[in-house]
Amino acid sequence: MAYAAVFGMYAAFLLIGVYAARKVKDGTLADLLVAGRAMPLWMATLTMTATWVDGGYLLGTVEGTYKSSVTLGVQGGLCFGLSLLCGGMFFARRMRAHAFTTLIDPFEARVGKRWAAVLFLPALLGELFWSAELLVALGATLGVMLQMKLVTAILLSAVVITLYTMLGGMWSVAYTDVFQL
Repeated sequence: MAYAAVFGMYAAFLLIGVYAARKVKDGTLADLLVAGRAMPLWMATLTMTATWVDGGYLLGTVEGTYKSSVTLGVQGGLCFGLSLLCGGMFFARRMRAHAFTTLIDPFEARVGKRWAAVLFLPALLGELFWSAELLVALGATLGVMLQMKLVTAILLSAVVITLYTMLGGMWSVAYTDVFQL
């Protein structure tokens, strides 16, 4: 039963990726990275929520709350929520007006390409570690459910995520986020 549920979910993700690929109009970088700047606010809100409240956060908060105190869980959720509100209120409009694609783009506009390249390194490391955390949390959960080796579960998940993202870019990510929430 667990195998059917997991593989059904992964099949749904791939179907969502195929559906989302029809939303990609020109196949430009903006289409793939920022959904052609045409994503509705409700969907953007849900995908940002899904991005911040991931498996690693949930599993880590539960463990930290169990071992420490309930304030750990409240602190994480409160801080994440405030950071999203501040980003939306103070940065989103300006970033959209300048057609920035990444969080490094405003720094590049302000301090130049050389310093943007330096600032890119910590951002890259953060994304790599965050992606690894996501895959390990997903792989650990899958491994327990299916009695599968961690490496196999991580690789299976990475292949599915890569495929649906390649199909529809940010639209695929947003639609799967909405589906999961």
